[in-house]
Amino acid sequence: MRQLKIFGERVAVSEVAEKTETAIAMPQDMNRTRNIGQVVAVGDGKTKQGLMEMAVRLGDCVVFQMNSLQAANSLHYHEGKPFFILNQGMKGRTAGTGR
Repeated sequence: MRQLKIFGERVAVSEVAEKTETAIAMPQDMNRTRNIGQVVAVGDGKTKQGLMEMAVRLGDCVVFQMNSLQAANSLHYHEGKPFFILNQGMKGRTAGTGR
């Protein structure tokens, strides 16, 4: 299996099943606004403005939000497994500045 590499301030996230109170795993619906995923790759944080501190690490569980058009544009496959490539979303924040 080849390792997935992501550049810049991007993060690759694979969706995970959501557990209900009865412990039955249900897959996420693409039309829902809230998605739960696990980080499978993290970019190096390089941007045009400098180095951005990455807020997530490999293996972190994250909640992300997107509409159906965003989902269609960010859905990719690596070795047959689907994942989303998302921007970290903290525009303008560079490492060490706290801004």
